[in-house]
Amino acid sequence: MSNSIKILFASLFLQNFSFAQSNKCLMTEMLLTKNNQPINKVLIQYDKFENVLSRETIQYYDGVGVSSLVTNEYNAKNKPVKTEYFFRNERTRTVNKTYDNAGNLLSESESKENKITNRAIKTDNKLEQVFLNEDGSISAKHILETNANTTYITKYDAQNKLIFSEKKILSTSGKDVENQYEDFIGKVKKTEKFQYNSEDKMTRSENYLDGVLENYTVYDYADDNLIKMTAFTKNNLEDYRLEMRYSGNSQSEVISYYRNELANRKQKEYDANNNCIKETSLNKDGQIINVATFKYTCK
Repeated sequence: MSNSIKILFASLFLQNFSFAQSNKCLMTEMLLTKNNQPINKVLIQYDKFENVLSRETIQYYDGVGVSSLVTNEYNAKNKPVKTEYFFRNERTRTVNKTYDNAGNLLSESESKENKITNRAIKTDNKLEQVFLNEDGSISAKHILETNANTTYITKYDAQNKLIFSEKKILSTSGKDVENQYEDFIGKVKKTEKFQYNSEDKMTRSENYLDGVLENYTVYDYADDNLIKMTAFTKNNLEDYRLEMRYSGNSQSEVISYYRNELANRKQKEYDANNNCIKETSLNKDGQIINVATFKYTCK
């Protein structure tokens, strides 16, 4: 993985982390620009229960926007019963779901051009999803099974041969403790492990390949804020590092390093409700890479 992609993933993690800290307002618009020209825009609409009704992503090419839209419908218990996907204003697929009286998922089906492409049925703690070819024959099967704090996912091919498995182990508070992935075709096993402090904040994550440690990341906190995230190679060499600065409890700046050299930085601005309204990304020389602005609806 290139250094730019690693830092991008880490920045996205921090962006989600930052938004998760504020429950006062709901983000309705994100606009990313470069040299005052739009790159992409995200528009989100909610119902009175704060369910997402629609999320539109507009990608700009030479100033012309290309739209991808997702719309949702909910039942009286705020469970999504229908999700439709559109590209360039054309519907590409539809997902329908049903639930029991307790709100547990019973069935799910996906269709494209009015043809069922996959369907899922739940019995007890098992959800079985079947993927179909155009002629109605089975192309693959996925099974999701939940048992106490453990979730199992198994995937089969058209001949019902096991090709992939996934196992997720959660803590009593619902945090990921360990994720195991096995690709039976590629004969590869991957494992992710996570450690937390007494306040249930992640302090370390580890990635293993065929049982051998590949890399790990350490998270440091101060005053209940994440102040540093450092990724190391299996040889304990620093790969990349993110350092966070705060103004009060608001994250004001994120500085990225790759192999101990400055890569870029992101500066943030907030409104009176402590919502991030602007993020300016700069390269190591201080030149602006892009600017993201955010709008919210507040109660």
